[in-house]
Amino acid sequence: MLIETGIVGRVIDETERYIVGRFEYMEPHKLIVSTEDPLCLHPVFAQVFHHQENSGKKTIYPYGSDPDGEDHRKWQFD
Repeated sequence: MLIETGIVGRVIDETERYIVGRFEYMEPHKLIVSTEDPLCLHPVFAQVFHHQENSGKKTIYPYGSDPDGEDHRKWQFD
């Protein structure tokens, strides 16, 4: 349920500053995770679950939210 609502996602990359996470709400299909996949908490819910911003951990950056990044969506209009 946490994956389907976009609270929890799968880590797909890491930069010097961020951990990049993929969340189901940005996908055209279900987000499939395995027990081996590292998971992450969407930044909108970090405060709700008392995530410490100064804990030394990197901030989660949702994949697809960069306005200058590639548009991975496939829009099809008739």
